Amino acid sequence: MKEKNAIEAMQTVAIADKITLYRPTPNPSVAPSNNKDGPDLIIMCTWFRALPKYTAKYLATYLDRYTQAQIVQLESNISDMQHTPYSTQRKRLLPIVELIKCLPQSSDHPDKKKILLHIFSNGGSNSAVQLASAWQQTQSSPLPVSAIVLDSAPGSSSLKLAEKAITSSFPPQARWWVTIVVYLFVLPLVTLPYLLPGGEFLVDMCRARLNDPAFFPTAAPRVYFASPADELVLMRDVEAHCEGAREAGFEDARVVAFGGSAHVAHVREDGGRYWGAVWGVWGKGLNGGE
Repeated sequence: MKEKNAIEAMQTVAIADKITLYRPTPNPSVAPSNNKDGPDLIIMCTWFRALPKYTAKYLATYLDRYTQAQIVQLESNISDMQHTPYSTQRKRLLPIVELIKCLPQSSDHPDKKKILLHIFSNGGSNSAVQLASAWQQTQSSPLPVSAIVLDSAPGSSSLKLAEKAITSSFPPQARWWVTIVVYLFVLPLVTLPYLLPGGEFLVDMCRARLNDPAFFPTAAPRVYFASPADELVLMRDVEAHCEGAREAGFEDARVVAFGGSAHVAHVREDGGRYWGAVWGVWGKGLNGGE
């Protein structure tokens, strides 16, 4: 109920299919905050088939701490990960590009804006990469975020893990027929890029773009959340990506490991440690990585 009330107190704008903007509702009786220490914009790229009852908890936590921030939620669906052309996905994200362009630049660091990017799983990784690509194509610069959070991301291009990721998002009683559909129709389409000249698997593309300075600024600190109990995005793949980030120039990158939490469930194991790491990476990004 607390999460529902917090979200309902915001102005909600449906920008496009699966893209929602939450804005603080003006209150004449409350003096406006200058939001000195908080982000102007939080971009939440949620996981595949993320249920509102789960994403609402992240939204409510952000709304409680950063009362003046706008929040964009990009939902992930199977069409984006399976067959929707990248050009179509990026066109749908152009309103977010325009929103970012209108944000003020950081007074201390004029080459960036006060944006916190929160990525969940491979679905959220694709949303973030498509947004960064749309920005790069129109502005010829990396997406101007100040800090990045990667929760259970990115994974590997294992087809077995892809099958698990899809079927686990459905109720247990439906997974037998979903598994049949996945193997007959979904996985053949997913593997199609391998058969085309110059084609690449979507997860491989995301892993590469997330560590590409042309799409994300190397000065933005990043924190990864992972667990050995995550059966969908393996901890070793997250650790390898973090190491690759440091090698690519993203020097302030680290992994926060949880002991027994499942996929995108690390906050439930230790919410204080989870959010402490989020506030910490934001604070470093706000102060130029110091």
